[in-house]
Amino acid sequence: YASISTASLGVARELGMTTVRGVALDDWDLANSASFLINRVLTSTGTNLLRDGQIYTGHDQQGQTNTRQALPEIVHELRMRGFGFMTLTELRLHMNFPVTNNITYLNFFQYSAIPVVNIDIQPAAPAEAFIAGDIKGSLTVEASSTGGAATSYQWYVNTTAENIGGSAIEGASGGTLALPEDLTEGTYYFYAVASAKAAASVASDPAKVVVARDCVNINLRANPVTYINSDAEYTLSLANVKNALAVELEFEIDAGLLAEKGIFGLSGFEPMSNVLWVHKEGGKLKGSLALALPSRSTAGLTSKAPIDVASFNFAPKAFGNASMKLTSAKVVGLADTTIYLDTEIQGGAATTVVAHSKYDLNRDGAVDALDLGIMLLYCGFKAEDPEWGTFVKVNDAWGNPVAASQCDVNKDGVIDMLDLIDLFIHYAKIVDIYS
Repeated sequence: YASISTASLGVARELGMTTVRGVALDDWDLANSASFLINRVLTSTGTNLLRDGQIYTGHDQQGQTNTRQALPEIVHELRMRGFGFMTLTELRLHMNFPVTNNITYLNFFQYSAIPVVNIDIQPAAPAEAFIAGDIKGSLTVEASSTGGAATSYQWYVNTTAENIGGSAIEGASGGTLALPEDLTEGTYYFYAVASAKAAASVASDPAKVVVARDCVNINLRANPVTYINSDAEYTLSLANVKNALAVELEFEIDAGLLAEKGIFGLSGFEPMSNVLWVHKEGGKLKGSLALALPSRSTAGLTSKAPIDVASFNFAPKAFGNASMKLTSAKVVGLADTTIYLDTEIQGGAATTVVAHSKYDLNRDGAVDALDLGIMLLYCGFKAEDPEWGTFVKVNDAWGNPVAASQCDVNKDGVIDMLDLIDLFIHYAKIVDIYS
């Protein structure tokens, strides 16, 4: 048959079948007369070569009488010229013609292989987002066509994760696409369509490209656990910052869990004043603070990667989840202190769990002889021991297991005399668990 699609060829390939097309008589058009059909076969031109191995495709359809009228004269004339007729299987064997899947044969003396295009290497999405105004990257696709046919490409960009319906990118006709440098904030999907002459085109998978706003990214972090007799520390960092001179902050803490001990500037920043605290409903404290580089600075802070600019230290007042949350942040640029750099708070909240002292191994609120006894039970254990974090000889005052690793108070990977000395120094330091 002459009507071939990528889908029908794909089904034939899956079934291990070979597709034979032949020369169409065009008798599907009822307007073509018997004389037209006779001349169609007997006139040897173009691909219609009247010779051994030629195949003709006709139709036996309702209302088609011209084919039935033409066939007797076609058969008679061909026999008069010395030709005979065979089934396709007989003809292939007679011509000793090798048949290969994935190719559509026009005849069995020569064939015009209809190429099949395959995507060999899909375009890979970039691992990280680009910043608007600083887009430098490319995508690559590789395709091949059966029969050695030349393969061409056209790149498209889409707003959905699909490889259809996109907009063609002018001039993007190679295997490698340089990402457009004028992309604005958003998510884009790029794909390539590979083509070969007479073949069905094939689209690659879409590659996701994310472009972030050109702004300062602000993040707040804290240690996962803070012991009741240690400082709870929250660290503020800036990323993608250019020529920043100052940072203005507003934040909230839980007044029942944290008390301010000190705010320290990092990377050259210094607090411009003490924190201004205001009580809010629900036991919250709202703080305001400005940090700045020294007034003599001639260049602001510039860093694409995150860089720490402040450390907030608090004294834990009780056990629980102690959070600090940024509610507002502004970064002042170098050129004019009345103009703020565009900012985005990416990680504006951080929480640390206020726990018992690490020396209070049995969690009874005191560092005493019981804790020394627990540590003696685990003396000699090392971090490379398989049961380092799971071996349990005793439970704490709340019924929870005390693992060997918890007794390594100086975190050197072994429970030894150094840990015993460290714990003894804190001996008898009472922790009021109800404070």
